[in-house]
Amino acid sequence: MLEILKSVRAVWDPATLLYPSFALPMFSIHDSIMVKDYGVCSGLRVKATSSGYLVSHDSVFCLNYADYILGLWFDIESALRDVRSVFREVIDYLIGYYPSYGIAVSHLDDIIVFMSIFLSKNTNYHVNTVRWVKRILASYSDPLDIIHSDLEDVLASISSIQVRELPKALRYYYSVRGSIIKGGSEDSRLLLEYKGIGPKTLYSYILHVKLDSSYAPFDVNFEKFLLNLGFRLWSRRPDKRYCRLYTCPTCPQSSSCSIGVLRSSLGKALGWLQTVAYIHVKRACRVRACRECPLRRICIARSYS
Repeated sequence: MLEILKSVRAVWDPATLLYPSFALPMFSIHDSIMVKDYGVCSGLRVKATSSGYLVSHDSVFCLNYADYILGLWFDIESALRDVRSVFREVIDYLIGYYPSYGIAVSHLDDIIVFMSIFLSKNTNYHVNTVRWVKRILASYSDPLDIIHSDLEDVLASISSIQVRELPKALRYYYSVRGSIIKGGSEDSRLLLEYKGIGPKTLYSYILHVKLDSSYAPFDVNFEKFLLNLGFRLWSRRPDKRYCRLYTCPTCPQSSSCSIGVLRSSLGKALGWLQTVAYIHVKRACRVRACRECPLRRICIARSYS
């Protein structure tokens, strides 16, 4: 077994690190230790220590791949040049509050990540999606086997429209996968040709598989976070009809669309802000946490009661 210590300025516990990630279902977490149970580099073990992350595996490739899982592939400091002044104060506060917090991904597990994203629609990700994906992965050693299955054994214990639709969605994804993986981020718009996939799924995929942090899903948590800080820079959400026809820079709605405005304002920092906003809303946007929140001075929803 090979080991390497990944030194960082601040160490995060595995549960917090993976909480916003669509790779979460592939891991088991016990206190300061996480183990990758499924997919590429299964058996990878990471222990959070006071000095950094101690990574163990038989493969040197997997020791290096851990940088993606730990979010170390992304450096928010290098993306600051893209950030417009209206967002700079917020970003600076969050960098201080979330030092060394990256975007945890496992992009080489694109089929499992796609499955995780697809099954997160219209449900509680941590209560339902994570459980569903773990159940499926425990039944199918190769995710591609799901394409040729009706998942009857899984559906016997899970009553879910999303899970029932999954094999069909995976068959479509597999049919366009080669073009998407080889192409640029904009080629991922092929996903929108499938009836059950919309902009939020697309942007989640581009961030977590294509590793393009200038995209991010505009979900409920992100919207709440931005509204709490007084940002109302858009009048509409992404519209699948336009997303299919145009890239963001050429879209006639880009100046009024949430993602169009955020992409032009944040650039490569968008994916990081959405990731941190997700964990921040869950951890800090509660009445009893307002006093400790680093954004309380600029938050219009704050409460000190």
